[in-house]
Amino acid sequence: MTVSLKHAFTSGIADSGDVTLVQPSNWNAEHTLTLAQGNILGRLAAAGTGAATEIPLSFDASNNATFPGQVNLVAGTSSIAPAKFTSGTNLTTATAGSVEYDGRVMYMTPQGTQRGIIPGAQYFRLNSNGTAGLNLATVGQPFFVNGSSTASSISTTTLTVGGTVTGTFAVGQTITGTGVTSGTIITALGTGTGGAGTYTVNNSQTVASTTIQSSYGVTLSSSTAYEFEGMLFIQKTAGGTSHTKLFGFGGSATLNNIFFELIAFNDTNPNEAGPIIYFATSAALAASSDASVSATIYYIAFVKGTVSVNAGGTFNPLYALSAAPGGAYTAQAGSFFSIYPIGSGTSDIRVGNWV
Repeated sequence: MTVSLKHAFTSGIADSGDVTLVQPSNWNAEHTLTLAQGNILGRLAAAGTGAATEIPLSFDASNNATFPGQVNLVAGTSSIAPAKFTSGTNLTTATAGSVEYDGRVMYMTPQGTQRGIIPGAQYFRLNSNGTAGLNLATVGQPFFVNGSSTASSISTTTLTVGGTVTGTFAVGQTITGTGVTSGTIITALGTGTGGAGTYTVNNSQTVASTTIQSSYGVTLSSSTAYEFEGMLFIQKTAGGTSHTKLFGFGGSATLNNIFFELIAFNDTNPNEAGPIIYFATSAALAASSDASVSATIYYIAFVKGTVSVNAGGTFNPLYALSAAPGGAYTAQAGSFFSIYPIGSGTSDIRVGNWV
């Protein structure tokens, strides 16, 4: 915007022929505002009310300004963030104190050229015991249940949600129920927009009216690698059929690769059980516990790893049971899952001063 400086009063008198006098057109014209180099026009708060003054700034060779005092951002609103970075190209050589954003990841260089990742984690924490899972065998069930319906059915690829409906059904969610094919995902809305109604699913099947649940799944971007970790705690207090737990990941995202470590505790008393540790290079459900036969069972899984996403979509931790135990597991308060981008999903990632 061009700065304009004119008198509030405009003269309607025509200029005279005497060029040695100030003419009405001179009065009406734009005036020139002159500043010394490297200054802005304003008035410091400590100076109180008065005439505008020059406030000195410090500029580098690229005209990046350093302010003489602290910069305080205004509060954000529901539609405007207090600060926003535009994605660009990272510095060829990282500079201490710099903050950068390349469209995937935020970076900060704390010293030297040691650029580091600022974790922008998507995060889920269960604040109270969640909706109980289902007393099912083999089918992948979500640790974090979002929606539940007491009378839902599937005909080919149409899911009809009915009965008593709680929570939300949405595109990208994994669904679970008696007779539902493992890995079934909602791919489109029909008449349903979160509650009762119809939805399209990816697997063609026939399922009679039954209780069906949907999962919370975090949405990930394509061609992006992520680091994740979580502490997932489920418990049951009924049923004595012997069964093992299986752990894995589901969702609509397609993966280039995944690697994670799982440390699981599985016993009637989580403070006494020895851990089961394994490494996985597949998202598929795999055994992660010893056989359990007691009515009361605690299963606590700590998981940490990385995943490279090919096509973006949802991603969520799942568990399955080798046999229906006779009582459903319930996710316990405090369970959490955290995931954040670390770079491109198509190449090695090197952030920092690696030599």
